Amino acid sequence: APFIASAADGGGVSSAASLLGQPEPENTRVLVGLSGGVDSSTTAFLLREAGFQVEGVYMRNWDELEEQGECSGETDVKDARKLCEHLGIRLHEVNFVKEYWTDVWEVSLRSWAEGQTPNPDILCNREVKFKALFDLVRTQLGADYLATGHYARCLPLTEARQRSAFGTLTPVEKADPDEVCLLSGVDSRKDQSYFLSQISQEALRHTLFPLGALRKTVVRQIAEQAQLHTAQRRDSFGICFVGERKLSPFLSQYLAQKPGNFVHFPDGLVLGQHPGVLGFTVGQRARLSGLLDKHYVVDKHMESNRVYLVPSYDHPSLYSTRAIVDSPDWLNSRAPLKLLQQRELGVDTVGLLECECMLRYQQQLQRCFVELLPDDRLALHFVVPQRAVAVGQTAVLYDGEVCLGGGTIADSSARELFFKSVCMRSETRKEETHVGGRAPTI
Repeated sequence: APFIASAADGGGVSSAASLLGQPEPENTRVLVGLSGGVDSSTTAFLLREAGFQVEGVYMRNWDELEEQGECSGETDVKDARKLCEHLGIRLHEVNFVKEYWTDVWEVSLRSWAEGQTPNPDILCNREVKFKALFDLVRTQLGADYLATGHYARCLPLTEARQRSAFGTLTPVEKADPDEVCLLSGVDSRKDQSYFLSQISQEALRHTLFPLGALRKTVVRQIAEQAQLHTAQRRDSFGICFVGERKLSPFLSQYLAQKPGNFVHFPDGLVLGQHPGVLGFTVGQRARLSGLLDKHYVVDKHMESNRVYLVPSYDHPSLYSTRAIVDSPDWLNSRAPLKLLQQRELGVDTVGLLECECMLRYQQQLQRCFVELLPDDRLALHFVVPQRAVAVGQTAVLYDGEVCLGGGTIADSSARELFFKSVCMRSETRKEETHVGGRAPTI
């Protein structure tokens, strides 16, 4: 039987087919999205070993000729070609530069220009990998499944209910018996369900995630044993298909920036200058010379070009008890039943939906209570106040291992209080300049 290491440390051996939860693979055609890295390489190897009809597909999403600096695209495609030659499988090379630019990059640039903190990787998965590429794989290339090297899992809804911690997967009338749920990867340090939180139910049903039950160390061991040349290639941590860049100077190639002031909150004292506001986000440390205390970004004001700072990592102004989430996408095509009942019967009658949330990638899950607002936005009420809740980031909801979906953070209680304080103080005093030493304490 094809070998594949168990997800659990010290576990046994099982076949890729049983691990995927799919029927016999001999007549199943799968196209693997190849990035040139070890994860997608191992995915292709495991599926081929399990007997699937495997082919590779490499997406070119970024035009390197239109930018300054370096991008790893050419190295990636060479590695993908070499892998397919090694495995004896066909490679399709497709171009989605236009789709990525229009549906991911321009959308992200608008968000940055408005002072927000977008996540291009989530947009890329929703609009390109699991929409444009998925449609091409299924319709034009005629494959049964797309497969990727993401660390995530899928289970039928009936099985996923058994993994529920808060009972959000309550059966509803006319539920689709073929519905599937997205689950977090077994390796919590590599889990990528956060990035997949806005893809369609159709894509979930026809996508395989062979690595979801494996740990990264095991994946590298399999790649070594299979003599894959990507076995020790380091993981990439940059923007999806753009690469690893220093954000502020990279954004300056696309958006105009000008120097502005670092301003102490709430006193309004000028602490120094910054080269431009775009590269800063809430909670980030601002490196300033001449100050004894470490300072952190609490907010930024695009019109005045100011970045407001507080003098401690755990300053109260950085914490939120609530966040508002715009236009949530639900992986099971509809909101959890309790939220639908809130709309019909009222929150006082039904109560709030209890679950957990992740406000940024790899954050530990945080317990919260969810309210469906009249305008269909969500109010997340945190059990424990959350640090650095940034507008534009994606809030993703979980019920135990099950990813329910997510949406864009539009506001937070900390931001509301911040602007009230700034407005009140701006009426009574002008900005003053602080020269050296320790900034005023709050």
